[in-house]
Amino acid sequence: MPVGLRTLLPSLLRPLPELAVSEAASSQNLGTIDDDLRAAFVHAQTETIAAVARTVRALDTGMSELDVAQRLEAEVDNRGFVTWFQRPRVLFGAPVRPPLRMSADRALKRGTIVEIDLAPANADAYGDFTTTICFGVDEEPEIIRDARALCAASCGFASRWKCTGEVFVFADAWANNRLASLGDADAIGHACLPRRGRTGWA
Repeated sequence: MPVGLRTLLPSLLRPLPELAVSEAASSQNLGTIDDDLRAAFVHAQTETIAAVARTVRALDTGMSELDVAQRLEAEVDNRGFVTWFQRPRVLFGAPVRPPLRMSADRALKRGTIVEIDLAPANADAYGDFTTTICFGVDEEPEIIRDARALCAASCGFASRWKCTGEVFVFADAWANNRLASLGDADAIGHACLPRRGRTGWA
């Protein structure tokens, strides 16, 4: 190698001061969100969890899946939400193959497993909370206890470096190792919908 080039290499590989400053600034902003947006998500999630809790306390014998869904919609009305990340979803009985539509005929009774999913959105953020309870009984059935354990295990496995597909594979293996199944599920997690600026969700 010519002496001149060997002498130049260290200086060529050394970042220029202005580039170093720019790279440092970029790395500080990587993966961060502004305080206003963070506060919007915290508010949306807090209100969503509270709405589900109020709905669970209001459950009554004879209510249908649609009745509960309408109650969920009423609970988030006038609380800063303007649209839905996903419309309320209520399911009774934990069927292996969930129906596509909620029913006005399936009636709530003691011992019914109730799945509730609520995801309202405002202009900047959305809340998303799902819970499963067994109506009218003090002790949860084994399937709900196992589901809670699976959620805890999956959260322990998850990290910012794992995609939803990896979490699904872990959850599926966890269930299989305990002679259980995730049913017909072939995916887990959210479909991330595109934003329309800061004015709403597509």
